[in-house]
This record gives sequence, structure tokens and C-alpha cells, in this order.
Amino acid sequence: PTSWKWEYSTGSTWTQFSTSKSPSYQFSSAGTYSIRLTASNAGGGNTIAKSGYITVKPPAPVAAFTASPTTGTAPLTVQFTDQSSNTPTSWKWEYSTGSTWTQFSTSKSPSYQFSSAGTYSIRLTASNAGGGNTEMKQEYIAVDPLVPPVANFTATPTSGKVPLTVNFTDQSDGVPTEWLWNFGDNITSDNQNPAHTYTSAGTYTVSLSVTNDDGSNTKTKAEYIIVDLPQPAAQSLPITVNAGTNEQILTFGTDPDGTEGFDAGLDLTAPPLPPGVTFDVVFMISDSLFPRLYTDIRGEIDEADPERHWQMEIITRDADSILSWDPTLLPKDLTCTLTYAGTRYDMKSVATITVPRAADGTVQRVAITISSGMEMTIPLAAGWNLVSVPYADPAYTLPSPNPIQVVYGYNPATRAYVISQLDQMQPGKAYWIASTSATEITVRGTNASPITTDLTAGWNLIGGTDQTVAFGSIAIDPAGSWAMPFVYGYNTGTRAYEQVTVLTPGAGHWGAVTADCTIMIPGV
Repeated sequence: PTSWKWEYSTGSTWTQFSTSKSPSYQFSSAGTYSIRLTASNAGGGNTIAKSGYITVKPPAPVAAFTASPTTGTAPLTVQFTDQSSNTPTSWKWEYSTGSTWTQFSTSKSPSYQFSSAGTYSIRLTASNAGGGNTEMKQEYIAVDPLVPPVANFTATPTSGKVPLTVNFTDQSDGVPTEWLWNFGDNITSDNQNPAHTYTSAGTYTVSLSVTNDDGSNTKTKAEYIIVDLPQPAAQSLPITVNAGTNEQILTFGTDPDGTEGFDAGLDLTAPPLPPGVTFDVVFMISDSLFPRLYTDIRGEIDEADPERHWQMEIITRDADSILSWDPTLLPKDLTCTLTYAGTRYDMKSVATITVPRAADGTVQRVAITISSGMEMTIPLAAGWNLVSVPYADPAYTLPSPNPIQVVYGYNPATRAYVISQLDQMQPGKAYWIASTSATEITVRGTNASPITTDLTAGWNLIGGTDQTVAFGSIAIDPAGSWAMPFVYGYNTGTRAYEQVTVLTPGAGHWGAVTADCTIMIPGV
């Protein structure tokens, strides 16, 4: 022959690879090749084909693997990861605690639970059409024996006022698998690290029982949680009563300067107290020139609703009486209300009232209430309003007729609005309220600050406390999760969003975060 045509095929298609008489050719891919030669000269040509003539095998694997964890207490679940090279197609995993090997998987990267204590050697054989290779790691997995757990725990805070939310943290040794908490108030939990809210004052003994397959153990901390009632007016408030040329100083509350005895010319006499009942000192006056001023007693304080009430009765004929006080002396975490002639005044917002003179000697009554419950007024514009409520268990006073059409919350997980109700509004969240007219609503509840709330990556509606809060003072975990150094408020006048760096009481805000996180908004 004077010419040659060499071809190969792995299926139905032929590929020419040489025209030399006796060529050399490198097959770079594994497979089975058919070979065809066509030889020709001036007299013609002839072809010979050899089916499946050349077999090229892949390179054998080089076995390699890792595992995590490699130590722990039985039963220990270990994740094995194949890291073999050269593309194995089958795997054989084995363990040994001596001279005998036991196969436990043929998966590429299996998970296996070692139920018995011991030290295990591991070997992996990785194979393909080109052959196999084995890696063995001597005494690679160490499994400690299971021991009974030893219960232990901590809590924070361990004291405070009603309602007190306590976070309990399991610190038991020995790998417990079950937990049973007894919080001392007939409430239990099977969570590992529960949070529990104490709603009644008292001293509570807490116990934790932990269990695993090898036994159980209980830890009890006697009188561990101390819950006190909220303290009404733990300080005195000087009130100046000015009647013409007479100017007097009054002290009320639990101030030690108050007197329980009778002050001639100041107090009205009262019959003996009922058995087991105590009364609060209400008012005292340092000068008897004022025409008539005396105390009004009240019954013992209801511990479930710890409010304190005082009533001052004034008779003045000569001139109007002007009552004034310093709002900055009032405790921030209590509500202080003065009622006169059917009008209620927030003593933190108003510093003076006038009691008109009554020439006929009519008694003028001024009532003061101090409560652990909080109160605020939220203004509503006609249209949409973005609001928040900083109180737990809020109660609302609405105008009549009720102008509120609908309340919407926001679900950041689904990125959708959700129809809500006023009584479903939660501290730390914000809500849209549609009102048919400009008005205001009054909300009362228990101070919930500082407020902790979870945020989802993306946009979230965020509430505030009953105090003005700087954006920079909000704690966030993990740190650096804010997407921008501000939040957006809603201007009801322009009906537009605006960037703000201060959270306003009663207002809601849009805030964006880059990851799921938790924020704590400071309060009083």
C-alpha cells in the first residue's frame, strides 16, 4: 500500500487519528476502542476493523478521607468525608477495634453511629475500573463510655420585680438527652435552656432533672429566684399648694417623713383599722394656716394590682389654689395621674393645675394615683399610621365612634403584611393602622423595657419603648448586622418615609438587617 488511514471508535462514530504506516497514538480517556485500518494503492483499497480492540482503564484512585468528630461520648455519631482522587466509583468503609475489620458502609461519605465505647481504626478502600487503593487511620475514632449526667444550671436574672422573665441555662455534665425543669410555681419545662416568666411575687426554689441512657440526676437550688412586687412611689414628691398669700409644702408616698399618727388641725380622726389591714400615709402639711387640708385613707393594697391612691380635699374661699410639682422627680417606670373635676392629668407632662376658690366652702377633691402600669397617648392621623406599643398586656381606650379600619403587622419571613388586632400588638414590633379621622388612642400596660426582639434578614417593622431612643444605643447580636446606620420612619404629614436615627415613643420604624439577629432596645 501507498497510503494508510487509521481510525478509532467508541460507538457509531469513527475518528481518524493517523495516516502513517505504523503510528503511535495516546488514548487519553478511559474506554473500549474499536480500530479500523484502510490501506490503499493504485490498484485500490482494503479495510480491516477490530471491534473492542483497545481497552483503556482509568487511573486507580488514591484513597483519602476525614471524619468529624473523632472523639466523644457513646453513642457518638461521626460524619465521614471521602477525599479520594481519580474519581472512585465504589467505596468500602470498615472499622476495627483489634484484628477484625467490620464493614459499615459503601456510601461515598457516610454518617455512622458508634454505640459502644472504644478506640476504632478506620480504613477506606476506594475503587474504579482502574483498580483500588486503601487508606487506613490507626485508632482514629475514640468513643468514651456513657456516664450518668450530673445536673447543674444557672439563671439570669435571679431577682427582680413582677413580671420577671428569667433565662435558665443548662450546664450539666455527662451528655444528658432529656431535661425537666421545675420553676417552683407549678410550671415545668422540658426544654434544655428555657425562659420562664414569674407573674407573682415570692421566693422560688428551682430544680433541674437531667437524664440519659445511663441514668439521671437532679440539681435543686433553694430560694433561688426572688420576685418582688413593683414599688409604687418609692420617693416623695413635694407639691406646692398656693392659696393667695399662703404657700405650703406637702409630701406624699412612702417617704419616711410621712406620719401615721394624728396631726391636730391637719388630719381627720378615723375609727380603728379592721384586723390585719394597713393604710398608707397620704398627705402631711407643715403649716396649719391653710384653711383645711386632711388625708383620706384607703384599704390595703391589692398585691395583684399594686396601685396606690391618695385623695386630697381642699376647702378654699379666699382665692384659687394652685397646685404645682416638679415632673422630673417622678419615677420614670411608674404612671402618675392626677384627677380633678373629672379631668385626668399626666403628672409627668403637666406641672401645675388650678383649683378655683369656692366661697361657700365646697370641698374640692384632687385624687392622685401612682401605678406600676404605664400609660401613653398615641396620635393617629387620618390615613395610614406606623405605630408601636411598648407595653406588655396593653389595654386601649378608643374614641367613639371607633375610627380604626384595619391593623396590619408584617411577617419578614414571608415578606407579606398580615391582618392583626390592637390587642395582638407586641412590644418591639410595629404595625400599620388605618384611621378614618385624626384622633388619638390611649394605651395602658406594664413596662416591657428593655425590649428584646428577633429580626429576620431583610426588612423588619421595629417598635420602640416609651422613651426616646437613639438608634446607636440599640444592642444587636450578632454585631454588625444592621444593613444601614439608620431606620425609616413614616411622616403622616407628607405620607412619605424619612431616614431617622432616633426611635420616637409610640412610632414604628422600618429597619433592615443583613442576617437573622436579635436586638435589645434600651428603656428606663
